[in-house]
Amino acid sequence: MGTDHERVLADIGSASERLRLLRNDLTAGAIAPKSAAALIATEQQQHTGLIDAVHRVIDNYKLVQQAWDRRDSVAVLLADTNTPGIP
Repeated sequence: MGTDHERVLADIGSASERLRLLRNDLTAGAIAPKSAAALIATEQQQHTGLIDAVHRVIDNYKLVQQAWDRRDSVAVLLADTNTPGIP
């Protein structure tokens, strides 16, 4: 989970830099309109993938939080199974 979080953060940083450079190139007229449309479509696809990755990290966090919240119950159950004399 930790590496997924770090990867998503790195991907967000990379996307931010790519979009900044793309915006500068579009503003300067350095990219032809047809090429610009393709680049923007690619960025939109990558953005969708990034949103999915963020949701996976959030879902993983929720699962870890739920497991952490149940830790005391699990500890009690495990302690009961290790009691000598109880079949």
